[in-house]
Amino acid sequence: MYAIILAGGSGTRLWPLSRELYPKQFLPLPGTEQTAADPSSPEGENPGPDQGISLIEATVNRVLGAVPEEKIIIVTHVDQAGEIRRRLDRSGLHGVRLLEEPQARNTAPAIGLAARYLLHEAGPEEVMAVLPSDHLIPDKEQFAELLRQGEEAARLYGLVTFGVKPTYPETGYGYICCGEELDHPASRVEKFVEKPDLETAELYLLDSRYLWNSGMFVFGVGSLLEQYKKLLPAMHSALEEIDYENLSNLEDVYGRLEKISIDYGILEHAEGVTVVPAAITWNDLGSWEAYYQVSPKDNRGNYLQGRVLSINTENTLVI
Repeated sequence: MYAIILAGGSGTRLWPLSRELYPKQFLPLPGTEQTAADPSSPEGENPGPDQGISLIEATVNRVLGAVPEEKIIIVTHVDQAGEIRRRLDRSGLHGVRLLEEPQARNTAPAIGLAARYLLHEAGPEEVMAVLPSDHLIPDKEQFAELLRQGEEAARLYGLVTFGVKPTYPETGYGYICCGEELDHPASRVEKFVEKPDLETAELYLLDSRYLWNSGMFVFGVGSLLEQYKKLLPAMHSALEEIDYENLSNLEDVYGRLEKISIDYGILEHAEGVTVVPAAITWNDLGSWEAYYQVSPKDNRGNYLQGRVLSINTENTLVI
């Protein structure tokens, strides 16, 4: 199995710490900012946002529990590739490869490019996990076991997504409704559901069929490309034109690809998509509220980063 890590992003979430050329996968994990402190900094001053263990470094480290370094491929925008290489070098990871998108075209082109690249390298029977670079999943062993379950399901059923059991009525996530049960622990996806209002999310929380859509997948390479040919034929044809020996014509082809997500373009219309429940601690850190929830706090419920003088402050995030 290969692992494809999607490391694009426009820097709009967790702004202003994240920015267009410094999206949230480069931000440090909450609570790690002092792990790489500069000894020359004034006493009491925490290091800046470049210090600590970044989300993308934590993602790669987590994936290494299930996939060897030489089978990890990061898909990113060409303008962000240099920063990713710097962080990989800092971690001593010289075997991880990058596919550099000349333009940001959403997840269907990025994943299609990676699938076609793997078809050229490893053939249609290969399996690829597709993982965001900016999610927080603390348990590395649980995650490795989840990927093994996903690989097994993908070899049986072709297209697999992971759903996370909701713990509260979240309105910022999409949901997956589970249908027919297959070999444990997989089920057919009955439908994908858009981000609900609070009343609907509360009903989903009470219904065991509904899971959060994690945005993590495992695909059979051949099975996925068959769906591109069927559902996104223009994109499939364009991807076939790319020279995968050296990607010399990638820029010429890539600009013609439709901007569309893998969910809208493929998964919501494909037949036989399977969901595997993910019994893991998971957070996509999509808001400052989510960032605060996973941050280590003092005895007054505060997470304070940097030189902060707090007076009668409770349950607050300060950076």
